[in-house]
Amino acid sequence: MAFLKSKSASLQSDAELVQQFRQSADLAVLGALYERYMDLVYGVCLKYLKDNERAKDGVLAIFEELILKVRKHSVENFRGWLYQLAKNYCLMQLRSDKKLITVSTNGLFMQNEEPVHLNGELEHE
Repeated sequence: MAFLKSKSASLQSDAELVQQFRQSADLAVLGALYERYMDLVYGVCLKYLKDNERAKDGVLAIFEELILKVRKHSVENFRGWLYQLAKNYCLMQLRSDKKLITVSTNGLFMQNEEPVHLNGELEHE
């Protein structure tokens, strides 16, 4: 988990930082708040997605969602609310994965395995 920064000690509570972000829209304030719980979000993503890289991508995507959703919703318990947000994000990712149908093709079913250029001629080097 080298991408996680070391935790910074802030004297402000979660509720104070949420309120400060709502008033100022300063991403540094939200970033400081999110940094406290980044390991929690990563753990939730890793638990559900079972892939390190997808979990890291999830941590970043959840922060992007957080920018919009903190302003819309009344957040009293930030840690619990963030946990639920991360869980819902991961469940939506798993649900969208089920919609994708992947089919492996074998060269026997293809008329020609060589790459074809847009003008229709085969490229040979």
